[in-house]
Amino acid sequence: MIDLRKFRAQETATIQLKIPGQGPMLDDEQKPVTVTIHGPASKTYKDADAEAQRRQLNRVKQAGDATAARDADGQDELDFLVAITVGFSANLSYPTEDGKEWGSVSDMARALYSDGGLGFIRQQIVKEANSWDSFMQGSQSS
Repeated sequence: MIDLRKFRAQETATIQLKIPGQGPMLDDEQKPVTVTIHGPASKTYKDADAEAQRRQLNRVKQAGDATAARDADGQDELDFLVAITVGFSANLSYPTEDGKEWGSVSDMARALYSDGGLGFIRQQIVKEANSWDSFMQGSQSS
């Protein structure tokens, strides 16, 4: 007999960022740069996912067909990512345009995930957020 509770996913995971074609993103001291996110087992993730689905259904109702109701501008995905982001490692710097720190993790997340030049970060977080593997005990997240 096996106790399945030992296989419960963690509610959050710390994702080590990767630079496409180069490998792990490391700071000047060779420490990994990370983002901590809520996963599918958490209430935060479930609530954010439900909100995105509600918006999509509302667009379907208003537009009359699913094709017209797509998240063409990626706003639902962006809002979802902002909602599930817990924080960033202290060695990640992404200051405002005037060089100041962001007022909140959500503000920074929205700006970072909206930066097209750093789209690989958004893409990586989307991938990891949708992978149960990232949230399993002992997982070596990306």
